[in-house]
Amino acid sequence: MCYNLFFITIKQLMTNSYPISPISEKFGLTIEDMQLNDYVFWKEVNDILYAIVPMTFGKGRLLVDCTRTGYEDFYCFPTIERAVQSLMNFQGLDGEEFQDWHRHFKTGRRRENGDPSTEYINF
Repeated sequence: MCYNLFFITIKQLMTNSYPISPISEKFGLTIEDMQLNDYVFWKEVNDILYAIVPMTFGKGRLLVDCTRTGYEDFYCFPTIERAVQSLMNFQGLDGEEFQDWHRHFKTGRRRENGDPSTEYINF
Protein backbone atom coordinates (compact mmCIF):
# COMPACT_ATOMS: atom_id res chain seq x y z
CA MET A 1 0.00 0.00 0.00
CA CYS A 2 2.75 2.48 0.93
CA TYR A 3 4.56 1.54 -2.29
CA ASN A 4 1.61 2.68 -4.40
CA LEU A 5 1.24 5.90 -2.42
CA PHE A 6 4.86 6.77 -3.21
CA PHE A 7 4.24 6.54 -6.96
CA ILE A 8 1.05 8.57 -6.70
CA THR A 9 3.08 11.25 -4.95
CA ILE A 10 5.72 11.30 -7.72
CA LYS A 11 3.02 11.50 -10.38
CA GLN A 12 1.46 14.45 -8.58
CA LEU A 13 4.86 16.11 -8.24
CA MET A 14 5.59 15.73 -11.94
CA THR A 15 2.43 17.65 -12.71
CA ASN A 16 3.07 20.25 -10.00
CA SER A 17 3.32 23.90 -10.96
CA TYR A 18 7.10 24.20 -10.51
CA PRO A 19 8.49 26.35 -13.32
CA ILE A 20 10.28 24.51 -16.12
CA SER A 21 13.58 26.20 -16.93
CA PRO A 22 15.47 25.88 -20.19
CA ILE A 23 18.67 23.82 -20.10
CA SER A 24 21.92 24.84 -21.82
CA GLU A 25 23.12 22.43 -24.49
CA LYS A 26 26.51 22.10 -22.75
CA PHE A 27 24.97 19.76 -20.16
CA GLY A 28 23.91 17.27 -22.85
CA LEU A 29 20.44 17.05 -21.33
CA THR A 30 17.00 17.98 -22.58
CA ILE A 31 13.86 18.83 -20.65
CA GLU A 32 12.56 15.38 -21.63
CA ASP A 33 15.70 13.77 -20.10
CA MET A 34 15.11 15.65 -16.88
CA GLN A 35 11.49 14.52 -16.70
CA LEU A 36 12.42 10.90 -17.52
CA ASN A 37 14.83 10.97 -14.57
CA ASP A 38 11.97 12.12 -12.30
CA TYR A 39 13.53 15.54 -11.71
CA VAL A 40 10.71 17.78 -10.50
CA PHE A 41 12.60 21.09 -10.62
CA TRP A 42 15.96 22.27 -11.94
CA LYS A 43 17.93 25.47 -12.19
CA GLU A 44 21.16 26.55 -13.83
CA VAL A 45 23.32 28.86 -11.71
CA ASN A 46 26.80 30.03 -12.75
CA ASP A 47 27.22 27.26 -15.37
CA ILE A 48 26.21 24.52 -12.91
CA LEU A 49 22.97 22.57 -13.27
CA TYR A 50 21.09 21.73 -10.05
CA ALA A 51 18.05 19.43 -9.90
CA ILE A 52 15.55 18.11 -7.36
CA VAL A 53 14.58 14.46 -7.35
CA PRO A 54 12.02 12.89 -4.99
CA MET A 55 13.06 10.28 -2.44
CA THR A 56 10.92 7.87 -0.45
CA PHE A 57 8.56 9.12 2.25
CA GLY A 58 8.24 12.58 0.68
CA LYS A 59 11.88 13.59 1.16
CA GLY A 60 13.81 15.45 -1.53
CA ARG A 61 17.35 15.32 -2.84
CA LEU A 62 19.04 18.33 -4.42
CA LEU A 63 21.60 17.17 -6.99
CA VAL A 64 24.62 19.37 -7.71
CA ASP A 65 26.40 19.64 -11.09
CA CYS A 66 24.10 17.38 -13.11
CA THR A 67 25.25 15.97 -16.43
CA ARG A 68 24.09 13.20 -18.74
CA THR A 69 26.23 10.70 -16.81
CA GLY A 70 25.31 11.68 -13.24
CA TYR A 71 25.98 14.37 -10.66
CA GLU A 72 28.85 15.53 -8.47
CA ASP A 73 27.23 15.97 -5.04
CA PHE A 74 23.86 16.10 -3.28
CA TYR A 75 21.97 17.48 -0.30
CA CYS A 76 19.02 15.72 1.36
CA PHE A 77 15.95 17.61 2.57
CA PRO A 78 13.05 16.63 4.87
CA THR A 79 10.55 17.43 2.10
CA ILE A 80 10.59 17.99 -1.64
CA GLU A 81 9.01 21.40 -1.16
CA ARG A 82 11.85 22.53 1.12
CA ALA A 83 14.41 21.32 -1.44
CA VAL A 84 12.68 23.22 -4.24
CA GLN A 85 12.41 26.39 -2.12
CA SER A 86 16.08 26.18 -1.19
CA LEU A 87 17.10 25.85 -4.83
CA MET A 88 14.77 28.69 -5.87
CA ASN A 89 16.47 30.94 -3.30
CA PHE A 90 20.01 29.82 -4.17
CA GLN A 91 22.08 32.52 -5.90
CA GLY A 92 25.28 30.57 -6.57
CA LEU A 93 28.45 29.48 -4.84
CA ASP A 94 29.41 33.08 -4.04
CA GLY A 95 26.23 33.53 -1.99
CA GLU A 96 24.77 31.65 0.94
CA GLU A 97 24.73 27.88 1.11
CA PHE A 98 21.49 25.96 0.57
CA GLN A 99 19.08 26.24 3.49
CA ASP A 100 17.00 23.61 5.36
CA TRP A 101 18.99 20.52 4.32
CA HIS A 102 19.58 17.73 6.83
CA ARG A 103 22.41 15.84 5.07
CA HIS A 104 25.26 16.95 2.81
CA PHE A 105 26.81 13.89 1.20
CA LYS A 106 30.27 15.16 0.23
CA THR A 107 31.19 16.64 3.62
CA GLY A 108 29.30 14.20 5.85
CA ARG A 109 27.57 17.11 7.56
CA ARG A 110 24.13 16.56 9.06
CA ARG A 111 21.60 18.92 10.64
CA GLU A 112 18.60 18.07 12.75
CA ASN A 113 15.55 19.24 10.78
CA GLY A 114 17.74 21.60 8.73
CA ASP A 115 18.82 23.69 11.74
CA PRO A 116 22.44 24.95 11.28
CA SER A 117 22.97 25.20 15.06
CA THR A 118 22.66 21.40 15.32
CA GLU A 119 25.23 20.60 12.62
CA TYR A 120 27.59 17.67 13.14
CA ILE A 121 29.74 15.40 10.93
CA ASN A 122 28.83 11.75 10.43
CA PHE A 123 30.52 9.80 7.63
